[in-house]
Amino acid sequence: MSSRSILGLTFLFLSYIFVGATVYAQAVVKEPSDIVGTWEMEKTAQRQDGSNSNKEFAMWDFHSDGAVEISGYNKFLKQKTTFNKTYKIVEESVIKVKDDLGTTTYKVVEKSNGRMILKGPYGYHFFKRK
Repeated sequence: MSSRSILGLTFLFLSYIFVGATVYAQAVVKEPSDIVGTWEMEKTAQRQDGSNSNKEFAMWDFHSDGAVEISGYNKFLKQKTTFNKTYKIVEESVIKVKDDLGTTTYKVVEKSNGRMILKGPYGYHFFKRK
């Protein structure tokens, strides 16, 4: 095998490693302190890339004691609302939000530089830290 072929294979192998690590890197949220604070929901979308998104006006305020207050304009009720719920991180990057009506499970798919994306049962929720 020529040195040129070996160099080419080495380049392909290293490219595969770097691209693979980038594609499969996921946000890690293990405890409440990883998300505590106020997060402004900017939009929701059916796709993780945010295309065909819907503008949202809501704040999610995660407290260290497991409480989360969700407030803002509710487009279904056509008024401002505030919901007090509880949350729990049940496994790495999986958050369960619970109230009297039931439990909703979210997966943290991205969290970096003051931004977070949660995947819920009806799509993706895009947040920025306040």
